[in-house]
Amino acid sequence: MPVTKSWTTLTHILLTIIIALATAARLLMSLTLHMWYPSSQVADDRLLMNQSFSTHFIDDNSDTLAKNQGYSFWVNFFSGIGLNADIAQFCIWMAASIVMGMAVWKIFHNAIFASFTYGYILWNPLAFENWLGLRMYRNSLYPPLIFFVMGLILLWLNAFTPLADSRDGRRKEVETEVPHHADEVMVASGLSTRLHIVLYAVTGIVMGLGMAELLLLKEDSLWLVPLYVFVLFYKLFLVMRHELEMGLRIMVIMVSLLPSIVTFGAVSINKAVNQRYFGVYLLNTRTEGELAGFTNRIYAIDSPDQNTTTWAPPSSLKAAIANSPTLRSDPKLIDALWHGGFAAPNMDLKPIRGDFLTWQIRIAVTHSSHGWKNEASVQRLFARVNAELDRAFATGKLKKTQKISLSPSLVPRSKHQILELVRPTAQAFRWNFDPRPEYTLSKNLNSTAESTANVLGLRKMGVNIADPNPEYCSFLTRDRAIRLASKVNHLYVWMHTVLLLLFALALVSSLCRLVLRKRAHWRFLSLGVLLMLYALAYCFSVTWFTQYIDNDYVTYFYATGSTGPLVDVALLLGVATLLLNWRLGRGESAERQRSGQHCNR
Repeated sequence: MPVTKSWTTLTHILLTIIIALATAARLLMSLTLHMWYPSSQVADDRLLMNQSFSTHFIDDNSDTLAKNQGYSFWVNFFSGIGLNADIAQFCIWMAASIVMGMAVWKIFHNAIFASFTYGYILWNPLAFENWLGLRMYRNSLYPPLIFFVMGLILLWLNAFTPLADSRDGRRKEVETEVPHHADEVMVASGLSTRLHIVLYAVTGIVMGLGMAELLLLKEDSLWLVPLYVFVLFYKLFLVMRHELEMGLRIMVIMVSLLPSIVTFGAVSINKAVNQRYFGVYLLNTRTEGELAGFTNRIYAIDSPDQNTTTWAPPSSLKAAIANSPTLRSDPKLIDALWHGGFAAPNMDLKPIRGDFLTWQIRIAVTHSSHGWKNEASVQRLFARVNAELDRAFATGKLKKTQKISLSPSLVPRSKHQILELVRPTAQAFRWNFDPRPEYTLSKNLNSTAESTANVLGLRKMGVNIADPNPEYCSFLTRDRAIRLASKVNHLYVWMHTVLLLLFALALVSSLCRLVLRKRAHWRFLSLGVLLMLYALAYCFSVTWFTQYIDNDYVTYFYATGSTGPLVDVALLLGVATLLLNWRLGRGESAERQRSGQHCNR
């Protein structure tokens, strides 16, 4: 026993040293490969940066609510507490790593596995990718925030309803009693029921805030809602199934509602703020509200000219205008729609590609007789237009397409067009394991241009405008950091291959134990499989959207930043299943040996 205890202590010391060194090196990487801000991207990076300024609430123009404001909350948070963008980005990755490592430790009580998880998340190559990790844009916040929320979800699910008896098998070897019930677990861990409830509530609140920020970051973040709802109901199922004293059960159920309440409340507050300043109870007015309703109705019009590149052909828009007296009453709007922006010089010669009608209609309204007076007036205008189009659909003057629609905001597709997505979907999913050749190393730097947009943006990031790309360490120059990031990416390709094989082995071992009528740990493997399928489904929806762009890197940018963390967590759950099944096998072997010795006596 003393030898075992000494070995455990030595292991923990070594792991602590390794973690400290890995963390310090990772911090140096963030300080060398800087976050970069392309102020020239008016509709993307600059738009989101402008939302973080106080002037956002007095500038009611077509760009003000064109996108969700979630990223501005993050920018204002880290700048408000005095961090620069590089340190803030490192901190969110470290927070995600700590939470995931804590989750693994709390569930499995395996220091080596927990330490591996910490390092695996902290050094994830997505953090060094040019657009997905280093660009001052919302997609760079998505991967670490998903890891952070997933770690909190695992901690939250494990509270009061332990997801695994990590000492299964080991219990029989050392002949110690392992607590199975929540009250026994709390006694064993030295936690009172009251403190346990408080920690559970705090975890739920932070989880709810993290999920709210994910929903507020991007317009398509609704894809995470089914996953979140499943987690909430799964927790209630675990609570009802677990052996808890009735009073404690009721308390846990009540506290289990906190994440959903916090998420709903935070999203509602954002909408209420927009209602207060802009007159619209919406997160944005490009993919929500009446303007979005107009573009969705255009996509739904049956037209032989509609295809996966041209979502809103001129013929569909002409049909809509013919059936809308409100649109016909504003020739300037029609002229700007047809000859300005993305349709210039003439939409008949240059049809609008993909979802760019959502931007084109905003340009048209700005140059119309109505003008972009404010968000509320534009919503009222297109409420009338949409009512007219709905009457035309109802009377048969407008015919709805019979093609399949994944979402009203995406182009409808025929069965053949859907089958075209099989290969790009598989490719997008494969990038979660091997992102080559799309993975792009850092190649952009902050500009020293003295334009107002650039200066204000860099100042908000906490960057020294005179020296926006400093090198702090002579031994880790930018070139060396880029080479190291390249090696890390190659290492993770091999690691993903190994982890995928272990995931498959976990599946096989669980099936074998099932056939042999032996106990197997299916819970984590099932969650892992569900996360994989969920990621695959999102890859499918992304390729549905990005096919018109015909650029693999853009598809990679949209898909991998969102699905990569889910796949990585799934792989870790597969490894966990394998470890638990192995422990079960060891326990059964030890039990057989003891039984044999007893019989020999």
